[in-house]
Amino acid sequence: MLLLISPDLYNEVFEIIDSCTFAAKSISPTMWQAFELIHATFKAGAELYLEDMLPALDNFVQYGAAHLVQTPQYLEAMFGMVQDMFADEKVGGVDRICACKLAEGIMLSLRGHADQYVVAFVSYSRPICHRCMLNIHRSKWQCGP
Repeated sequence: MLLLISPDLYNEVFEIIDSCTFAAKSISPTMWQAFELIHATFKAGAELYLEDMLPALDNFVQYGAAHLVQTPQYLEAMFGMVQDMFADEKVGGVDRICACKLAEGIMLSLRGHADQYVVAFVSYSRPICHRCMLNIHRSKWQCGP
């Protein structure tokens, strides 16, 4: 269960992790432990903070690509976060955009090592794109030329 912690505190913690990993341009063993905590926090109900987590997660993908390849459970955790964002009904558009950005980072930074996730990433976005296209089509039809 997610503890009632100020959203500002989450934001600050994720910002510190982002700054440390970006400045180092590498992911230390201590930061991989921080990743495990980020993932546990996400799974415990903090998925609505993905927007705040994204810069740090992107650094884990970009600067820790080799370790992600060697540690499949971390790569699976990243994939699971994207998957959860599309499966959760309470998640809004901004959060799904963040999930798409995370998926994009995984595909670009782990070329050849994340191919098994590409079809799933595309399939998650397809229903949403389809709904958007239907809404656009309906609004044109209702509003006229």
